[in-house]
This record gives sequence, structure tokens and C-alpha cells, in this order.
Amino acid sequence: MKTTMIMNEKGGVGKSVTAIQLAAGYSLNGMKTLIIDGDPQGSITNLLLDEATVQDVDKKELTISTVLEHPDMINECIYPVASLKNTFIIPSTGLLTHTMKQLEFNSLTSYPNKLQKAFRHLKGFDQVVIDNNPSFSWFVYNACAVTDLTIVPTNIEFNSLRGIDNTIEDMTSVLSQLDNAPEMEIKILVTRKGRTNDDMQV
Repeated sequence: MKTTMIMNEKGGVGKSVTAIQLAAGYSLNGMKTLIIDGDPQGSITNLLLDEATVQDVDKKELTISTVLEHPDMINECIYPVASLKNTFIIPSTGLLTHTMKQLEFNSLTSYPNKLQKAFRHLKGFDQVVIDNNPSFSWFVYNACAVTDLTIVPTNIEFNSLRGIDNTIEDMTSVLSQLDNAPEMEIKILVTRKGRTNDDMQV
């Protein structure tokens, strides 16, 4: 099983679209794929699950927040994506913000191993794609411990380069602190090029 994380500390660069397209590509090639929505806004959750399923998610509260609090329950938090064959999702809701703050406060000196523990119970998937919100959160720190490849989507615009630099710098810093993480590869994906004079010079 390989895990790809989509990450950029700048918003509006196409992280969620990249995650969906990557998962779709994997599924079209016959790979059973799991998407993990690590954004409290739940953008991918609302795009990929129908309204009835989203309501069921809200009712049962079996989301990525549950996985972080109870790693052994990961398989109970997986929902099929009807529009994509071989594709499943662990959804997210606004509750994730509270969960991250609570767990971060309780684990200031502990290793970020919540997702590592959860992945030990995860069976049968060929690919995992993790989407994130545009900040280097406690969730991203945990995701780094299970990620083989990080894709940094970016617009080639003058103001976007700082987001790339910050993301790679923070990622490198975290990886230097993790003992048991897989060897991570980082790639930059250009999603759009700007049209101003400054942008054209980038």
C-alpha cells in the first residue's frame, strides 16, 4: 500500500481537485483507493458523497476524527464513493478542528503516530490519498509519518512561490524529527500559470 499526501500551505491551488483526480486515475487502473479527507471544511467529502450519505456521516459521527481518537476503528469510518469505481473515502466534518486541538494538547511530547496506528488495521487498499487544509496542522504532522509521496500543487504565480517554500521547509523539518516514517518523495505539480508580468517572469 502506497500513501500520497496532497499539501500546500497556500489555499486556492487545487489540492482537493488534485486528490480527486489522482484517486480517479488509480481506480481507473484497477487499484482499490482510499481518500482521507483531512480538511475540516470537508470539501472532498461533500463533493464525493451524496446528501443522504453526508447526513448519515453527521449522524453516526464516523469520520477522520474518530480514526484519530480510536485508530482501531478506521475500517468502520470508510464509505464507498458511488461515482468512482474502487474508490472509498474517510470523510471529514468541522469536528476535526476540535479533535486536532484536543489531541495536540494531550500529546505535546508524544510521537505523532495516530495514523500509523490506524494504518495497521487497514487492509485491502492499493493506494491511499490524503487531502489537507492549507496549514501545517497536527493532522499533517501525523500524515507525514505514513506518507510515501507528497504532491505540492501550485499556481505558477508570483505570490504562490512562498507557499511552496514554506511547505517544503516545514515538511523537511518534520521529517527530520520522525524516526519511523517512510522515505518521502516530494513533487511539485503546476496546476495553473498566472498572466501578469510578474507571473510570466516566474
